[in-house]
Amino acid sequence: MDTLEYHHDGETPPYVGYLSEPELHKWTGHAAVRLAASSRTMKRTGRQALDAARKAWPSSSVRGSAEVFTASARIYTAHGDLDQAGHLAAKASAIAIATGSVRNLRAALDARAALPPGRSAL
Repeated sequence: MDTLEYHHDGETPPYVGYLSEPELHKWTGHAAVRLAASSRTMKRTGRQALDAARKAWPSSSVRGSAEVFTASARIYTAHGDLDQAGHLAAKASAIAIATGSVRNLRAALDARAALPPGRSAL
């Protein structure tokens, strides 16, 4: 089928040009969080992706780091590492408050609410 041939001219399309490696790790982690309840492999994949995203996340993307910390808190909760999940959710909340991001604060508070009492460190 000629109409379905793949042509690559070496240029990065503008609609994906912003996707850096940390950004791709973040989205892999988001997908894994959604699938983690039913798959041990997805929990592991998500944790690895989000750990890599946090490690490489650019310091200039402060609001985005809150999103990465929130997703990380969720995947650590799925793993049962509740102390680390609480720590990550607290970091996400602090960043969201400091940057005035209602969306990130709501997500961070939801991640904290998923933890048992005493695990959502402030």
